[in-house]
Amino acid sequence: MNCLKEEIRKILYNKSMIVFLVICTIFNIGLIIATSSKSGELKKMSENYEYQSGQKIFKDIDGSELGLVYYDERYKKSNTLVALMHEKYQKLESSLEMLSEQQADMSTYAGELTPYVHTVLFEYLTKALIIEGILLFAFLVLETSFMEYHNKTAYIVYSSFRGRRTVFDKMYAVLIIGMFCLAVLSLLCYFIFFHMWDFEKIWDSNIASSYNYINDYDDPIFMKPFITWTSFTVKQYFCASIVLMIGIWLSWWLFSTLIVLANKKISAAICALAACLIFPYFGLFLFRQIPELYFLNNWSITVNVYINQMWFTDLGYYTLFPWQETLSIVLHLFFGMTGVYVVYILFRRKDIC
Repeated sequence: MNCLKEEIRKILYNKSMIVFLVICTIFNIGLIIATSSKSGELKKMSENYEYQSGQKIFKDIDGSELGLVYYDERYKKSNTLVALMHEKYQKLESSLEMLSEQQADMSTYAGELTPYVHTVLFEYLTKALIIEGILLFAFLVLETSFMEYHNKTAYIVYSSFRGRRTVFDKMYAVLIIGMFCLAVLSLLCYFIFFHMWDFEKIWDSNIASSYNYINDYDDPIFMKPFITWTSFTVKQYFCASIVLMIGIWLSWWLFSTLIVLANKKISAAICALAACLIFPYFGLFLFRQIPELYFLNNWSITVNVYINQMWFTDLGYYTLFPWQETLSIVLHLFFGMTGVYVVYILFRRKDIC
């Protein structure tokens, strides 16, 4: 417990972390202000609220026909992936029936402003917070883990079994401080956002409103509804997104710790973390003609961040399983914990030189 308190104290005295959080806060506030051009229209709509009816769309949508739009050359080269895609869109039929029965498409959400409002909250601000959390955890893990090497005290600290167990104290200290800082940052940013954007009248609207549609990235002309695997109100979808965001933060905390324990040099650890953070983005384009590799790339945390404004939906050909982004985060957490334990066993036995 004393070691944990000492590690927390070291992190709290780190001025670089404070500077980073201040920069993130300023950036997020600037992002909110820059994207608030239509907040007045939403407020006016809320003050003079009229229940605009959407359009019945889900009863006329065929999941299998929708899936055919995504069977391009990429998946035609792999019978396995085509079969998985077929199966996914067959399962989507039950979701379409449920959304139709609940008249999710008739919900107002934010009317004609829906695509913009949804993008500002779930794509811009939430995505910014996720990336900032990833960077913060990576920075804190690197800073705390290599502090002994930098101060040339590693030979003393790690000379005993108890000394090597301090890696867990460092892990928990990073988790406590990181989550606390991100909670404060998120609460502040969301407070400012919802102060500028009046969501009071639309929290109970359905996220799958006919006003909410998405553009396919490879075919911008094609537009389709926001089809979720279950029925979400805006409030429920927001809460689910927050939970998934926390899952991403925890996954990256575990993954950063694993990378650091596996490397003796900070330069190697930085390169490994940077590659894991950046490479999947390029992989979306590099692996287009290699179906199996493209499929594996879809499970990356950073790819989940890239398309996070469409969480809990069919996501077109970016996913091959229902709830894939949720399953992906659960697997990242499981393998992250397993990996940290295995690498720690090796770390405990290896020479620190």
